[in-house]
Amino acid sequence: MYLHLYFNPDKFSDDGKALNRKLDALKAELLSGKRVPFS
Repeated sequence: MYLHLYFNPDKFSDDGKALNRKLDALKAELLSGKRVPFS
């Protein structure tokens, strides 16, 4: 069995930023009490 792992620091950074934007949007939705359609 062979397993090759590849780490891309640029993608890691982009994914982290995207997650933070999503969490910020969810927090704003909770605080406003207004449902925003999931995209």
